[in-house]
Amino acid sequence: MTKNSQSTMLPPSTCKTRETQAVSGPARLERFPAGPWQGEPDRVEWWHEGVPCLIQREPHLGTWCGYVGVGPGHPWHGMAFEDVPADVHGGLTWACDYCSGMAPGPVWWLGFDCAHWLDLCPLVVGYRSSEWAHLTGAVYRDQAYVTEQVTGLARQVIAARGKA
Repeated sequence: MTKNSQSTMLPPSTCKTRETQAVSGPARLERFPAGPWQGEPDRVEWWHEGVPCLIQREPHLGTWCGYVGVGPGHPWHGMAFEDVPADVHGGLTWACDYCSGMAPGPVWWLGFDCAHWLDLCPLVVGYRSSEWAHLTGAVYRDQAYVTEQVTGLARQVIAARGKA
């Protein structure tokens, strides 16, 4: 996917997962040293019970960010991330009507990142030895972990919709 291209979410009726490799091959290997991230895609989109979900790799640090979309009429639509009563890794750090690579629309995106204290960033591994990660207890938050966190956030979106 090019920097200026946009994708749209798969229609919920298809219930498929779409993975893309934004940076692959030698360029990716040069930016990030060897590690568990090498076999992962850079972006995955799916629907969880009608809630659009997205995870994508932050291109500079190599960490994952996770997002869910809420539509108009949802109690969290239009709220600042600090005000959304959701529980997710590191807390919400994003709330906006735009999400990278997604077509503009009425969806309000809520998101989080995995670049907090003790989250292992692939780029940092290139500057420090793997011993540093062992000594600090830093952990790489992989695709499976972030997918689980986003799915949990989608469940919270569904629960909040029922309380409105």
